[in-house]
Amino acid sequence: MFIKEKDPIVFLVKFVRPKFASDFMNGNLYFDSLEHIHEIEQTTGISKWGDINDGKRKHKLNNNDQKAQVTISPSPNKHIIFPGKYFSDVSLTLSMSEDNYKSYGITCFVALRLSDFYPVSDHSYKLKIMTYNDLIKMQEGIRKVFLIPDIGSFEHQLKTTNLKFGSVHYYDIRLLSPEKFRRLNNNPMELPFHKENKFAYQREYRILKSLKDGSKMTLPFLKTSIKETSMLYLKRYTFTFTNLYVTNDEL
Repeated sequence: MFIKEKDPIVFLVKFVRPKFASDFMNGNLYFDSLEHIHEIEQTTGISKWGDINDGKRKHKLNNNDQKAQVTISPSPNKHIIFPGKYFSDVSLTLSMSEDNYKSYGITCFVALRLSDFYPVSDHSYKLKIMTYNDLIKMQEGIRKVFLIPDIGSFEHQLKTTNLKFGSVHYYDIRLLSPEKFRRLNNNPMELPFHKENKFAYQREYRILKSLKDGSKMTLPFLKTSIKETSMLYLKRYTFTFTNLYVTNDEL
């Protein structure tokens, strides 16, 4: 169903090394473990492709209105409430288990939304220069550029796989409601879809997959729907957007 959304995704971008381009064009996706993503930053210091906090949600207690509950062991029913001001230098971290870091992998796209373009006429848009510059940051070395313009059909096929997928939500480490904390604590598999807002320029859209049956997945839809393009094309082309699809952003 096609309905209006405030800031819908208009298409996904995928950067692919040339030697893997034909494989991708045949509908094949490969998934890196979250553990590997941690190791990239630990070994290279490059946070553009690695993130030691991937799969975690950090929260810094710095609001005097916040309160922290401390349970006194071995009496789980006894606890003391302290105002948040006493914990101004304390950070809380929600995290997946070590086993999940090793056994789950992600593949990533860049999600370009309507707000990443400026209108030139009715339904016609061009890419904003700021968005273009952010894409350049993401295009490490020589990589081919592909578009997935039919988000609705793409997500429809993903739903048949029972995989988690959707846009990454970028957050301020100072802001986390108790309700959100409880939700993430009870649903740790949502954590790979949360990253600090310093990474917001990446505009990530992710698919999360168990690696127990391998790091490769084939989506036949990709073979007939992806379009090879270039950064110059994205910069200069005038796009027409109509009947935009509401994406899987409920995570």
